[in-house]
Amino acid sequence: MSKKRSDETSMEPVESTNGGEHTSSNPKREAVRQAIEALGEDAPIQEMANYIRDHLNVEIENKVIGVLRHHLLRGKKKKVGRPLGSTKKVSKSSGEITFEDILAVKSLVRRLGAQRIHEMIDLFS
Repeated sequence: MSKKRSDETSMEPVESTNGGEHTSSNPKREAVRQAIEALGEDAPIQEMANYIRDHLNVEIENKVIGVLRHHLLRGKKKKVGRPLGSTKKVSKSSGEITFEDILAVKSLVRRLGAQRIHEMIDLFS
């Protein structure tokens, strides 16, 4: 059986930024949520710790603030990168000949003939 710390299980009200009171099962989590509202999602952890200590009278370690902020913001921030299911790949010109390149040349040879392809190669060389 794990032992819970008394400050994590208390149901004490934490003053909310909108003037009312919010009863939270985890006052540290609520304090971090209020700091995010007041300072923004990208505020430095030390700045959040100072805000929480000065305005909400709660002491929280920086590491705990970082973890709680991560959990509160999970899924909120815009994900960067290719959308899921997208098959278009970014080509990296590494000088390698890909299978798609070979198929493209083969298609051109069928359409134009080998002699015309040689003429085009000579033109660009």
